[in-house]
Amino acid sequence: MTAENSSEVTIFREARKLEGNDERSAFLDQACGENPQLRQRVEKLLAAAETDSVFFQQPLAESPVVPSATVALTEANQSVLRLMDATMADVPSVSLREEKQPDGPIQRPSSQEIPRQPSNSRYRLDAEIARGGMGAILRGRDVDIGRDLAVKVLLTSHKDRPEVVQRFMEEAQISGQLQHPGIAPVYDIGQFADERPYMSMKLVKGDTLSKQLADRDNVRQDGSKLIGIFKQICETMAYAHSRGVIHRDLKPANIMVGAFGEVQVMDWGLAKVLAEGGVADEKKARQTHDGASIIQTLRSSGSESPAAIGSFGTAGGSGGSETQMGSVMGTPAYMPPEQALGEIDMLDQRADVFGLGAILAEILTGQPPYVADDGTQIYRMASRGRLDDCFTRLDECGADEELVSLARQCLEVEPADRPKDANALAEQVTGYLESVETKLRKSEVQRARFRVTLGLGAAALAILIAGIVATAWQAREAKRQTLVAQDARDEANTERDKARKAKQTANKEKAIAEEAKLREETLAKQRRRELYASDMQLADQLYRGQNGEQKRIEQILASWIPVDDQEDLREFSWRYQWNRLYESADTVVPECKGVAITPAGKMVVTDARGLHEVDENGKKQELISWTLEDPASWFSPDGRWVAAKFDSGFDLYH
Repeated sequence: MTAENSSEVTIFREARKLEGNDERSAFLDQACGENPQLRQRVEKLLAAAETDSVFFQQPLAESPVVPSATVALTEANQSVLRLMDATMADVPSVSLREEKQPDGPIQRPSSQEIPRQPSNSRYRLDAEIARGGMGAILRGRDVDIGRDLAVKVLLTSHKDRPEVVQRFMEEAQISGQLQHPGIAPVYDIGQFADERPYMSMKLVKGDTLSKQLADRDNVRQDGSKLIGIFKQICETMAYAHSRGVIHRDLKPANIMVGAFGEVQVMDWGLAKVLAEGGVADEKKARQTHDGASIIQTLRSSGSESPAAIGSFGTAGGSGGSETQMGSVMGTPAYMPPEQALGEIDMLDQRADVFGLGAILAEILTGQPPYVADDGTQIYRMASRGRLDDCFTRLDECGADEELVSLARQCLEVEPADRPKDANALAEQVTGYLESVETKLRKSEVQRARFRVTLGLGAAALAILIAGIVATAWQAREAKRQTLVAQDARDEANTERDKARKAKQTANKEKAIAEEAKLREETLAKQRRRELYASDMQLADQLYRGQNGEQKRIEQILASWIPVDDQEDLREFSWRYQWNRLYESADTVVPECKGVAITPAGKMVVTDARGLHEVDENGKKQELISWTLEDPASWFSPDGRWVAAKFDSGFDLYH
């Protein structure tokens, strides 16, 4: 113990012997002097001693060792050892040898996101080492256990946003229940004095996969190592999928690779618990998975998210490589089309399979699936599944055809065309690595045989020659098999290209058919309007003809009353005929001598004053006025109608 701690303990013990509060207060005034911090710590210890803890009920002089009792903590993250230090002579403090690992990312010791901690806090917070959409990652230390850890705390800007707080706590719940070597364990969750929630977890020391990919001299460098890392990522996600959880933000920046080869999938802030993995199916899941536990969060009962968190966009020209929070959540450069389109209810394990394929594509080509000058362009490419450039890069990367084919399968636009989940993908990667290992063993055996053959002396020349011949035959056979395999791959690629072209042709034919259908519908509407105008003319002619045509007029007018979802073409011309048929005086144009209906459905009438066009409200617009006695006929401005003047009145002709 330090001298200050020793003084604190001595004052605490002496104050405990005093019974009255006044005596204690006077004693503390004298013992602590002008050190208010010391007095505050002693008063906290005295307050803790007044609790029901059996530990503090033991006589101090008779308690040289800690009894088996629970220490009453005054704060959620208060140091237990500091409380014990008040009553024990020698509190243990074990420190292991420091790990020989890199310190990790650049640290910011003066970050404003580091909360103020009381002097008796269990956690010491040193610096900010990373930041995401919801929280900041702080490097800290558990002073009681003596281990370094990462503390993720909600950003101050989100403290008063319940929907963000809820998602933060759900991330802690999901991460805490996913117990797998590929997922950083969560040690604790709590709340700091400024009311921001936090979770403490394992501090993963090493580099992100994104940094390792960027540090390569060429895309073929460290190929075997990176495929091994990719296999571990697939296995981790296979476990998460078996628990009914999808990540929704898989990318190299969210993969940590430790100095000793450990690979961990980080940042489960956008994780979603699938409906079939919720509480409602717990019984069924136990029967199916031999009692495997179910991930449960505040969203397990059905709702995807309480509200949109922010809005989609890319700040600072990130080029689509930063996680977006909103109705469309994730990282555009690695995002499947259904996620980019905001089809949240359609997302399942195959959305993560696309993200895994995107990581594999970057391992093989050095770039993510979507590459453009800015985030908006990348988002458009993601929402439309524009992967032609990515597939071209894959075909030209020079990697094994099996890996290129696997990346293509994962990046299919339609989810149904991808592997069903990460487990299926992990099996394919394992099969590929095993085949590579088998080929390497065979090659090593061949080299060993060749070395033995070269070591033979002149006395075994015949055997040497036979061995050389056998080796040559094996080489030719291996070359032949290689050519056969290449032919098979070429044929498979040709068939795949044919299938892709057939699919494109089918889509084009579908678009042509839809366009033809639209033209036919437009033409049908046009024909129906022309028929309407013709029927209105016929009704007018029947009305001015012989008696007995009323029934025919009624049939014509009734046929234009719309049924179901037909377009209603009736306007003034129809209502005029209808009202005139039943002798309604409200819409009959006074002094009307002649009526005609244009092909567009407009009504033209003649009266004693001239030629007029009548709108649906019965208002007349003069076209020609009768000012001339000779000639006795006038044309409409468009030349389609002629009005003739007779002794008996006026009439219209087409």
